[in-house]
Amino acid sequence: MRSGFSCFLEGINLATSAKYRKYVIWPALVSLVVISVSLYIAFGFVADVSAWIAGLLIGVALLTRLHYVFLAPLFLPAFSRPL
Repeated sequence: MRSGFSCFLEGINLATSAKYRKYVIWPALVSLVVISVSLYIAFGFVADVSAWIAGLLIGVALLTRLHYVFLAPLFLPAFSRPL
């Protein structure tokens, strides 16, 4: 019975042999480059979208505060009268 680790080492030795090296190393390097570039773009996109959403939320927060400031004089006389 063979252990999993010995099978793993045998596979690594087979993959790095001269016969199969060009079918293993180049695709692995190309995949590594494609994944790295994709992650770089994705994290940059997430940062840009997060900044955009934060800008929207700050704008909404300012608009709601301005809404209360501009509408407050309309309601203050109604609440300042004695009953």
